[in-house]
Amino acid sequence: MPYYDNIENCPLESFKQVQLKNDYKYILISGDYDESKAKESWLSIIDEYQESVKSNRNNTLFEYQKQYHIVSGEYQIIKACLFVVSQKLQVNLLNELMPLELKFEKLNYDEEVKILNQYGYKMDINNIDKELIRVEKQSKNKLTQIKIAQKRIEDNTKDSGNWTINDTIFSCQKHQGFPFAKDAKVIDLVVCLNDLIRNNEMQKAQLKKKKHGK
Repeated sequence: MPYYDNIENCPLESFKQVQLKNDYKYILISGDYDESKAKESWLSIIDEYQESVKSNRNNTLFEYQKQYHIVSGEYQIIKACLFVVSQKLQVNLLNELMPLELKFEKLNYDEEVKILNQYGYKMDINNIDKELIRVEKQSKNKLTQIKIAQKRIEDNTKDSGNWTINDTIFSCQKHQGFPFAKDAKVIDLVVCLNDLIRNNEMQKAQLKKKKHGK
């Protein structure tokens, strides 16, 4: 297991650093870093965190952040594939101009096209030059989705004054009366956060009851 992938094994400090710095390297346990695998592990942690924390607002924000990470990751993969295909196309075009004795085997686009087709682009490999232009234009839709996710995150955090994971941890530590241990896991934050949410809801209910009782 090269990455932390659930709230019981992921250190709270790693969880915090990924959110603050948007860098998945903090959940790497050992071995070489692979961003796609790290992101997959991170999304697994976020999914479990969302399911465990009993807060609609908190879960809505995490869902928007999850959408942002997924779409931005997809866009980076699509961009990389388009770049490789365009480079191979240039090499193949130059190869056609070479003397017969200097020609080499034509580069294929199978691997990149397979990946792009997984995102629904259905590329015609026999018209790769035109297809590059088409997919490049259509991929801009991902940028729109990224901007929408960013706007939703901004709107969701606007009223809370850019509330961060540090604020959540601070509130939980204040609620429990002592700081989290250095080796604390995300599950420790979840348990305390749910208790804090439950306590706040009880206080609101009591205030509402007193207000209606007057």
